[in-house]
Amino acid sequence: MWRTPIASLMTILVLGLSLTLPATLYVVVKNVQQVSSGFNDAAEISLFVKEQMSEQQTQTLVKRLALYPEIESVSYISSAQALTEFKRVSGFGQALDYLESNPLPSVVLVTPTSRYRKPQAAQILLDKLETEREVEFGKL
Repeated sequence: MWRTPIASLMTILVLGLSLTLPATLYVVVKNVQQVSSGFNDAAEISLFVKEQMSEQQTQTLVKRLALYPEIESVSYISSAQALTEFKRVSGFGQALDYLESNPLPSVVLVTPTSRYRKPQAAQILLDKLETEREVEFGKL
């Protein structure tokens, strides 16, 4: 190594580069996969249920929405489930334990059919869904 320092240095640089390239490519691919996975649900509509609605009324809404031809799937997240998930994800678990009541509303998640996933069509569907009496408001 001391006899030919430049050749040794070049060899070390080539080895370092050859190890760095695959690792960098792996990190880039993983990040792109993570970012692109969120695009599949881009057309999902969140309908926030009015606070005064009972569980039974909300379940009736879910069943009624499932019959819409524009809707592919409907899922329901109760306010208790939303709070549990928020505690798990946010890191505010202990602070949230001090709340007297659950501030989160129940949510109905609606996945439109492929025809209604385009922005304009999704907005038309959202406007239609917001007319349901159990719905406080909706978000794309």
